[in-house]
Amino acid sequence: MRMKHMAGAALFLALTLGAGCDFNSERGRVILEISYPSGYVRDCYTWEDTAPVEGAQYRLETERAENFKETRRYDIRILTQDGQMIYQYPGAGFSVVRGELEETEAGEDHEKVWIVSENWDTPHYSGYISGGLKESILLEIDMKTGEIRTQRNLGENELFLTSVKGRCYFYSCGQKGQEKLGGLWKVPGSKARIYCRDQEDWEEERVYEFDYELEPEFEEHVLQGRLRFSFEGAGLVVSRDSEVSADREEKSGESEAYPKIRVPFGAEQEEHEGQGIDAGGGNTASGDRSGGYVFAGMSDLSERGPGRPGVLYLKGAGADF
Repeated sequence: MRMKHMAGAALFLALTLGAGCDFNSERGRVILEISYPSGYVRDCYTWEDTAPVEGAQYRLETERAENFKETRRYDIRILTQDGQMIYQYPGAGFSVVRGELEETEAGEDHEKVWIVSENWDTPHYSGYISGGLKESILLEIDMKTGEIRTQRNLGENELFLTSVKGRCYFYSCGQKGQEKLGGLWKVPGSKARIYCRDQEDWEEERVYEFDYELEPEFEEHVLQGRLRFSFEGAGLVVSRDSEVSADREEKSGESEAYPKIRVPFGAEQEEHEGQGIDAGGGNTASGDRSGGYVFAGMSDLSERGPGRPGVLYLKGAGADF
């Protein structure tokens, strides 16, 4: 029996090596950064005991649940600024957590917050490496009662960005196509994309599709690439940043070689509704230019018709990344 097990293990190893399999091949190297208007930044180097709730006077804390060994879950606590606990949710999420205040609807007299807790497979980092997000749990909480109004279990590499007027926005890095078991099993690749989900039906609606899989490429002299998601005005801006080797004259920082992408929200979204060309990915060589931006129309993947959630426009001379 022992020899049979050893033979099986040897066969598995041979197949794995023969396929050139890397157990971490689905994880990239590019850093993901979320930069909030308050100045708070979350990336792979963020190690802290508590995290702020953007736009509110609360902080978030996680601790291993009592049954952690069985569930791998964490308790989530909402605290005051001075560390006093307001609400606790046993076993409600994962260790890496962040949150934001939800925009209040007309007539509402109490606050609601969005909290996302994330489970990352990123050894030596505090998450936020492209391809390393295993799963997340997204909660909408009524701060008057402590009630969990919405709970969504998010899939692999479904990175929550923000919520605006009933729509939750996400980034997916996609995945590279792979061949396993000596080419007998082929896994198709998929492009990175930004998309949103309406709270009412949770159907995915594409906002923008990038022209890369897993992570964008950087020049050879770049030591560390970074994909930054920041919030400017009534929109989301996606930009690339890099650190270069010591023998290069360029300094670290955003480069004009990597044009920014802007996703408008709310009134700004409606202002640019329907302008320009399809934002289906690939290089944008034409389109309506206004204020230094190229406007690109959106292709809606739901059955609710074209034109939602709006448009995306590219800064620069029509370049895409």
